[in-house]
Amino acid sequence: MDEIKRALALADESFLVNMSNKGIYKRACKDTEGMLPLFSENAEGISVEILGETVTLTAPIENSRCSCVSRTVCRHIVGAILIARRTLKDLETDEVPQIIKEKERAENVKFPKSQENKKNDAVPGNLTAEEINKINGCAADCLTLLGDILRNGIVRLPEAISDNSEVLAVSCHALKMAEGERAMRSIGSLLNDYNAGRAAFDMSDFTHRFCNCIKIMDMLSDCSINSKILGSFRQEYKAVKVPLKLMPVGQRYTSGGDYEGEIYYFLNLDDPDKPFMSLSDISPIFYDNVKKRNRGTFPWGMSVPLSRMMKKMFVLVNAKSNGGKLSSSQETKVAMSVDANLNCDEMRRLIYTDFRNAAVDLYEKDSASELDRMLLLQPKKCKQPCFDKVSQTFSMVLEDKNGFHAYVQIKYRRENREFVEQLERIGEKMMQNPEKTYTLLAVGSIETDKLALYPIEIYDFIEPVFSDDYELPQEYCSETDEFSYYTAIAELMEEAGEELELAVQCGLQTGISGFRKFENKAFNYGLKGFSRLCGGFSELAEAYRHDANADIKEVLCKLVEISDYIRSAKKELSIIITLNKEDNDNDLWSKCSGSVGDNNRF
Repeated sequence: MDEIKRALALADESFLVNMSNKGIYKRACKDTEGMLPLFSENAEGISVEILGETVTLTAPIENSRCSCVSRTVCRHIVGAILIARRTLKDLETDEVPQIIKEKERAENVKFPKSQENKKNDAVPGNLTAEEINKINGCAADCLTLLGDILRNGIVRLPEAISDNSEVLAVSCHALKMAEGERAMRSIGSLLNDYNAGRAAFDMSDFTHRFCNCIKIMDMLSDCSINSKILGSFRQEYKAVKVPLKLMPVGQRYTSGGDYEGEIYYFLNLDDPDKPFMSLSDISPIFYDNVKKRNRGTFPWGMSVPLSRMMKKMFVLVNAKSNGGKLSSSQETKVAMSVDANLNCDEMRRLIYTDFRNAAVDLYEKDSASELDRMLLLQPKKCKQPCFDKVSQTFSMVLEDKNGFHAYVQIKYRRENREFVEQLERIGEKMMQNPEKTYTLLAVGSIETDKLALYPIEIYDFIEPVFSDDYELPQEYCSETDEFSYYTAIAELMEEAGEELELAVQCGLQTGISGFRKFENKAFNYGLKGFSRLCGGFSELAEAYRHDANADIKEVLCKLVEISDYIRSAKKELSIIITLNKEDNDNDLWSKCSGSVGDNNRF
């Protein structure tokens, strides 16, 4: 029992957020506020009664169990830990302060940049000295290529640079550098898009992936790496111990870049905390040019393609999952199937009628997983869909019952033309039938000043949801003076991000005088850390321009530091600005003209 109490002592806010997520932690705090404790000690651990469920706390604390239907760390488990920490009188044993002190001392250890991701690897991997040398050499070659890109800028690169990236990706594959291979293939694929003049190319996305590739190669160039750092070529799926009751809710075709195929989405009817799951039938296209599509997907011993089962609710046994992503293993079987009804309580309870609520939940989950960012929304009305010929972007604005906007914006590509045209037709229907209720299944994200949506399905048969008015939490409200300051900082970060993209696009040879401006401007705004970063990058880049023997790696790493700062700052500011700004779509609609179906547009 003392072991459990020591584990509870270490289960602070940071631990609980990492164990679940920020949204579940905040919900548990709210649920347990003022709650009277009801728990007992037994042979299995500490039993806590909370919100009608029974939670058994064990050591290690991550193995605690709950009687609810969730198979993940739910709000009941987190709430039970919070109650136990607050009320166990003998929690403060003589050992606990020393344990906490050791934990804090471990967290305060400073690691070199290339070692930050490895501080939990207590035991070295099984790499030999020769393997490490080869991996270091390959990473150094990749950094040299990335340095050439930054030196010259992508506007001056020969077309063969994408082939060089592919060659290095193959070298990474041979050395089992899975993360490195994916990063280099991504760079090569985007450079191909740029050289081909495809509208799908986005300089912001390229800059982000370019910086991510630098971070990976910087880490792999260290002499103390181990096998865990290399990553895995295949996802590891864990067996799900209980049958899964799944209802298909949508599917989409994804193409472009290195992979293409279908993604199928399901609602897990037994897990209200993590309701969405998916199955991907996506294949790489970089190993051969022969397309092998239209063969259909026959997972789980099905005798018919999965596309023909998308109107059936079924039960899976022996399922395997990785973060909600299902395996198509033939060991998994469909135990039973019946006709599905999407107009059900399980769907309606997930629907947002106030888009601010959806935006806050997205921000608090803080997840890169597509499944964690899936939303069901019922808009009050839809604005005229439009198409911007300059940026080749389809746009549609949805408005909730309070006038808050969510934005559907999709970059046109040849591969998604049919999808975009379908969205345009649906948007026209939504405008022509404003009294009809439409429900949107989409992947959401918080951008600089808006809630952005990538739609998967739109339903017109789900009954309207009537919910109480949502009250925006106080921490997301902003006074006029504060909002003006936040907006100014966001504009500064936006300008700095564009300057960073310009540096990657045009190269160091063109000069980076703009960062001197940001150094002074950031200092005046009180952002001394960002000011030092901009100044340091300017000095390194200028020195590199005048010294052919200078090490490009230091410049690359400083570029990454600036990029990380900008992305982090924009993320923190975006939610406040999104929730407090006055919507103004005039600029958006002034750029738009005509419909996607107009062939003269392309």
